[in-house]
Amino acid sequence: MLERPALYPWNDAAVAMLKRLWIDGLSCSQIATELGPGFTKNAVIGKGHRLKLPTKPNPQSRGQKSAMGRAAAKSIKANRPKNGKGQPKPQAIAARIAGPKFETAPLPEEEMGNDVTHLIGIMDLKAHDCRWISGDPLNVHGYCGKRAKEDSSYCDEHHARVYMGHAR
Repeated sequence: MLERPALYPWNDAAVAMLKRLWIDGLSCSQIATELGPGFTKNAVIGKGHRLKLPTKPNPQSRGQKSAMGRAAAKSIKANRPKNGKGQPKPQAIAARIAGPKFETAPLPEEEMGNDVTHLIGIMDLKAHDCRWISGDPLNVHGYCGKRAKEDSSYCDEHHARVYMGHAR
């Protein structure tokens, strides 16, 4: 291991050792281990690039694909249409994108007899809409959506419920 100053680890001896180990073909993490504490794999990579050392070959680029990579490539080839045949029809694509239709469960407020016709989804909320959540926030719910008070996230009714007893 090399003695080095605390502020600048790359002294001449460390650079010489880096060059020698780089040429010998050690991995960057192995070089960092050889150089000692304070040297990281990323520090070795960065210094190697700044010194314009020859790039190390990537094991993946030498045809040594992982088992998962080989399986994925095989799957892609198997699913590739031959001569343009087997392409899905536009209707099938649209049905796949739209997904199956599900009937929605009633909101708890609706079951209790409360009016839920004005509730909106999160994607329909505008900047000044009331953010009061009706229903189960983890399941089926909607937002009040009425015009919010100035400087509030809630309409008059819900603002009074949230800040009950607080001067605002």
